[in-house]
This record gives sequence, C-alpha cells and structure tokens, in this order.
Amino acid sequence: MKPTIITFLFFCLGTFRIQAQQENFEVTSSGLTDYIVVQVDSLKSSYCYEKCIEWIGKTYKNPESVIKSKIEGTSIRIEGVEDGLIHTNGGVRYLTRYNLEFTFKDGRYKFDVLSIETYANAQYGWNSFPFKGDWAAYFKDGAPKKAWQCINDIPVYFNNLNADLKKYIQGQSQDQLEKW
Repeated sequence: MKPTIITFLFFCLGTFRIQAQQENFEVTSSGLTDYIVVQVDSLKSSYCYEKCIEWIGKTYKNPESVIKSKIEGTSIRIEGVEDGLIHTNGGVRYLTRYNLEFTFKDGRYKFDVLSIETYANAQYGWNSFPFKGDWAAYFKDGAPKKAWQCINDIPVYFNNLNADLKKYIQGQSQDQLEKW
C-alpha cells in the first residue's frame, strides 16, 4: 500500500508542477527575456487595466498617441520612444521606439516587449533591433561586443518601467511615495 501512495504522490507532483514566473527582464546571448508576469496580490484584472491606463496618462507626454490598441479590461498595447536607449560605446545614440503589451488577469499582469526599433537617419528610417534570438551584439562565447555594451541598459529600462507600473497599480504612485 505504501509504494502505491508514494508512486501516486510522485505522479501528482510531476503532473502539477508549478513553475515560477520571472518578474524581471534579463539579457543573455539569446536575447531579452520573452516576457515577465508580475504578481499584484488579489487585485482584479479590470482594476489593474484601469490603473495601467491612468499610469500611461501620467508617464507619457501624449498618452492618446502612445496607446495603439486596447481590449477593455484585458489588454493594452503601447508604443513609446526613448532617446539613446540604444547606443554604442563610440557615442552614437539612436532614437529608440518600442512596442509593449500589457495583459491582465486577476492577481497578475503580463508585460511583453513586442518590438524594438532604432532610427538612424532620414535615409534609413526605422530599423528593427534584434532583441530576441541570436544577437549580433554578442560573440560566439556569449560575451557582449564592446561596441554594444548598451544591451545591458535595455532590461534595466524595462524593469524600471515595470516597477513604476507595479507601484502605481498597487496604489503607491510617485506622489504618494514623495508624501505630497
């Protein structure tokens, strides 16, 4: 009887294994973390969605043009621009455009970086920046090329955006943190 119970327990543990979701972006030689899932206690998805809309309004200069699509209470896609997020060690700074998607479920949200583009000049326009898969910014041994050390800034930028959003959703807006 004991071997049957032990076998059953191992089967259940193997079948119902819970995988921890990553809450921070990281960069490796294979690219940027695909997406992160952020826990927000027991907050309802509709509440998180509304708080995200408010956060976009407070974070971006022109929120109406930043929001590219939204499905009420479920998801939001935005397009942001940051000057110099992508740069070389030689001092060349690129205007960087990114597309993000936030998807909401009760108690959590998913933060997904859909695309990153750089603007070199009027002749070449916007060009896709390969942030997933084999990066040209890395040597075969996995070390980053000296000219592209900025790739370590990319996850920091998105982690800071996420930390700000999470604080806002949980009711800790910047104004409250500064005790105005």
